[in-house]
Amino acid sequence: MRTNTKSPPVEAIVEPTLRPVDPASMPPKRQRLGIVFLTLGFVVVVVGGFVAFGELLFVVGSMLILVGLFLLGRFWRFSEKPHDGRKLYGIREV
Repeated sequence: MRTNTKSPPVEAIVEPTLRPVDPASMPPKRQRLGIVFLTLGFVVVVVGGFVAFGELLFVVGSMLILVGLFLLGRFWRFSEKPHDGRKLYGIREV
């Protein structure tokens, strides 16, 4: 008599959605807000160069750029420790 055996299903060791969050990463909402403020600031500064009340738009655009840079500051800060490419690709040292 023949038994029907099935191999166990192949599953990922760690589900991609359950991976721990990298503490050095930035929340996507904060990153999007920073990019939006930065972009709006540049647009307002450029438009301020072509209209009669440009001084006001220049000040508002500069403030938006500063807020955007403040929000993205942690994202652009250099890491204290160097990133090791061997860890990224799972290469072991012998």
